[in-house]
Amino acid sequence: MGTLAKPSTFSISLSRAGVELSPEPSSSTTFLYTPGEILKLSLPGINGEVAWETIGGAAFTTGAGCAGDKRAAARSPFLKLPSDALSTVQIWAGHAGGHTTVRITPTVTLKPNVPVSTPPSPQPSPTP
Repeated sequence: MGTLAKPSTFSISLSRAGVELSPEPSSSTTFLYTPGEILKLSLPGINGEVAWETIGGAAFTTGAGCAGDKRAAARSPFLKLPSDALSTVQIWAGHAGGHTTVRITPTVTLKPNVPVSTPPSPQPSPTP
């Protein structure tokens, strides 16, 4: 029998056009995305195998068996995010070096970066 997976101390890195994204100030694992964009994922410092999984409407464009898959096996796959402005996406990865115990990263949450609409200001009533 094998050993159960253990938590990883490595964190998922996300980049847009070569620029690493910063998490939201309120959470080190929550990021904003632009609907329909493609982000590059990586696990800095990992030398072994990496397997990725996502839920929430995103799909891998590289490292997957078929385009549109929810799972990928690659060090730095690309992930196409949903085009709608409603979907919250979650990503996690498992990694191992050789015949060692698999470690699972903390889950990263991606939320659409859409402007919050504010209701119009009330207009003053005309004076008679």
